[in-house]
Amino acid sequence: MDNIFAGNITLKTWSIDTSKYDFDIIGTGNRTYFVMWEVDEDNLTALLQFFTETFGIEIESYDLSISSLDQIDVYADKYNEGVYEVVSFEWPEINFEAISERFEMVDEVCIVREAEPSEKYGNKIIKVDFLY
Repeated sequence: MDNIFAGNITLKTWSIDTSKYDFDIIGTGNRTYFVMWEVDEDNLTALLQFFTETFGIEIESYDLSISSLDQIDVYADKYNEGVYEVVSFEWPEINFEAISERFEMVDEVCIVREAEPSEKYGNKIIKVDFLY
């Protein structure tokens, strides 16, 4: 079963030609990209290896969610280059469904996703990725 992944990556070197890749990848800076698609990989280590092999460039940093580990709701079906922002929600009683419902009608929202565990509260941080 394919897994959806989404988030952003920063490469160790400068930009790449994104037109030759068969997944959603939008340049958001000189070395940063919003990425989303389906892959066979089911963990972040394998996903990072996939990117390294695909681009031939090492990943410097990443903020990725993968559906085998995290809840993900996809809201945009088309992506255009523009301003990328990600907003994080962290609270003791954070609720993925409530956050997702809050943003489902916002045109600029690409993805609502669970991310890394909160150091303060122990639950997962919820992130909303915007592309304007």
